[in-house]
Amino acid sequence: MKDALLKFLRCLLFLALALPVLSCASSEPQLMPGQSPEWAAYERDVARLRTPAELFPSATTVKVYAGRLAVRASPDGRVTASDYGLGDSFNNEAAPMEGGTLTGEELNLLRRSVSWIPSPPAVLACCIPRHVFTFFDAKNGYLGSLAVCFQCKCARLQPGLAPPNSRVLLLDWDVKSFAKIVEAHGLRTDPQNIPR
Repeated sequence: MKDALLKFLRCLLFLALALPVLSCASSEPQLMPGQSPEWAAYERDVARLRTPAELFPSATTVKVYAGRLAVRASPDGRVTASDYGLGDSFNNEAAPMEGGTLTGEELNLLRRSVSWIPSPPAVLACCIPRHVFTFFDAKNGYLGSLAVCFQCKCARLQPGLAPPNSRVLLLDWDVKSFAKIVEAHGLRTDPQNIPR
């Protein structure tokens, strides 16, 4: 019985993978494998509605941190790294690695690399950011933070800045630009390679 079930599941998997390839003989424009017409419409909306995110315009100092565990900034700007517990609680707090202060050029690149986009038709709910950027004003007052996950490409903005309108609700960021900044500060993007 178990062997028959495995054979059936393999057959289904083969059909699911082969169907996009077999349908390429059509003269209709083809979507990327796994895309639907809804996804293609979403990508057109992203191109049309993408809006730059104004990340704490009064910030003059930005610091970057990384943790092998999830990182977050507290309301006073202190950064901790820890395992997620149940809900949004944290367990096993640890000190994250500080990468230092961004240069003016890096701050400009960071700001240019973040935008608001429409929410996609389906969203993965896993977001365990291991890198955080903390923003401070000229008097060293804490303004907020932007935490990102290089694995699932999620972002968390604290405190949550309001999107410019109800059509663009998701933060999008350029992974290559962020990686360039993070690596310039001696930090890694892969959580398995971040020392404890």
